[in-house]
Amino acid sequence: MENRTIMFTHNDLDGVGCGILHKAAFGSHAETYYCGYHNVDEKIQERLKELNGELPTIIISDLGINEETATLVDQYEGEKVLLDHHVTNTWIQEKYDWATIDTEASGTLLVFNHFEKVPREYVDFALHVDDYDRWQHTMPNSKDLNRLLFIVGIERFERRFLIDEKVEFNETEKLLLELETESIDRYVDKIEKGITVYHLSDDKRFGVGFAERYQSETAHELMNRLELEAIALIDVNYRKISFRSKPNFDVGSIVKELGGGGHKNAAGAEFGYKDVKDFSPKYPLYGVLESLRSVIFELYFRFSRTYDAIETAQIERLFKDKNNA
Repeated sequence: MENRTIMFTHNDLDGVGCGILHKAAFGSHAETYYCGYHNVDEKIQERLKELNGELPTIIISDLGINEETATLVDQYEGEKVLLDHHVTNTWIQEKYDWATIDTEASGTLLVFNHFEKVPREYVDFALHVDDYDRWQHTMPNSKDLNRLLFIVGIERFERRFLIDEKVEFNETEKLLLELETESIDRYVDKIEKGITVYHLSDDKRFGVGFAERYQSETAHELMNRLELEAIALIDVNYRKISFRSKPNFDVGSIVKELGGGGHKNAAGAEFGYKDVKDFSPKYPLYGVLESLRSVIFELYFRFSRTYDAIETAQIERLFKDKNNA
């Protein structure tokens, strides 16, 4: 019997794109798990323990793993591969020959290029996902592809593109996308009212606010409206912060120092709390308006301090290189 494959991938458009290509390539032999940053290590470790001597191919895509998980995967006797594009995960490639980190391609495009069994007609789908995930936005349907995922959910989205790989929307999908666009516009208007704008040390404008939905669309629209270099949107319910920035501002390096990860212009971090009661000593949420302002200022303070440290290190490195020349 043909060797089974088990994929662990992210639960965003790029990760789901990997899952779709995985199932298109391996069919009934493909076992796929959609994970978040918070549980990918736990899911991989649990599944490896359940294999009981079986040796399916292990595929990890569009996600990083911690050192403990990496050690377990390395000890696994079956075939394994990690395909990712986040610069914060380059250490995995440096340590293990089964890992590939390529910042010039999305996870979906890496999966498409790596596995010959992926049907070649999925090339347009892979390129659209890549266009959206790496914020190229040169393809008109890539944003709508991401919106469709969040409208219909992973299972329906997956089923749709396993039946028809073409990124051409039918009349029902077009109506859903039109209604969603109107909803996003109203939502951005609401979130804009709660954004606090700070000036960094070089007078770059940095915005902080709260948003639990449409983080990417909201962030990029507000950066344009408010002339921001970067923005952080706090999602209290899902305990995470989404950071976005313009091309010339490296938010990824800053967020890495804050305990998160991601790309140069799109990154994220998580809150270290169990439930809302835990906000009291760690993040002063009680007290409503004043406490919300405290949360926002605390995030700004940490971001600003890290930004200054990185800028100072870069300047020192520049002078050091000139002196050594």
